[in-house]
Amino acid sequence: MIIYHPLTDVYHSINRGLILFNHFSKIEMDRYSIYDYFLLFPQDLRKTSLPNGFREFKKIKFQNKYNLIKNRKNTFKRLKEIQNITINSLIMYGIVDANDFKDKGILTVKNNSNFNQSSSETDEKVIELINKYFNNITLRELKERTKLTEYRYEHS
Repeated sequence: MIIYHPLTDVYHSINRGLILFNHFSKIEMDRYSIYDYFLLFPQDLRKTSLPNGFREFKKIKFQNKYNLIKNRKNTFKRLKEIQNITINSLIMYGIVDANDFKDKGILTVKNNSNFNQSSSETDEKVIELINKYFNNITLRELKERTKLTEYRYEHS
């Protein structure tokens, strides 16, 4: 029996990356990883600590019983491996600047033209939350609120 999940699909990850690059020309790698996670699992926004003004985003998508995540941190670590392959592919295609990534850990889009990536209504809501809230807080606070990765020893 063949089982498919977008978590392990590099092409699905590239598509999510292009959706993010339609809205951002420069992203830190850690932020990219968290944003990509929420594009893949928007239902996990329910487990994220958001201020009162952003509570509506917790109702974006209900959990699918077949897409249940038992261990978020473990899933996030698995996703990072796929994201590294994705970023290397985007560097190879000339979409992401290799020097900025290597030197600063920042993903900079070389060609700022739209990538014509179709995104769902759910993706647009996640992007809206990213624009309105996640981009306005520090990386440490983002990690603290999402609880996907270690944040206690960050100095930002």
